[in-house]
Amino acid sequence: MSEFIDVKLKWAAIMLADELSYAGAAQRLNVTPSELKIQIAELETQLCFHIFRPNQDHIEVTDEGRFFLSACRKVSVLHGPFRS
Repeated sequence: MSEFIDVKLKWAAIMLADELSYAGAAQRLNVTPSELKIQIAELETQLCFHIFRPNQDHIEVTDEGRFFLSACRKVSVLHGPFRS
């Protein structure tokens, strides 16, 4: 796992967790759903675990993802929101 994760990737994960929809999160981030999927795949590769699990109707956050996103949100509260 990389010691440093791009802030943009963390923010993308937070938005996707909030929306549970690639289309909704992508719209909030001003990217295409395809670009967002690439960003999430890159983040999960760097972390060596899955943050999200696709379901037939929506996306679910994994247990590991909940832990990771909680840490990202705490950093965001302490240091201000992530900015790309």
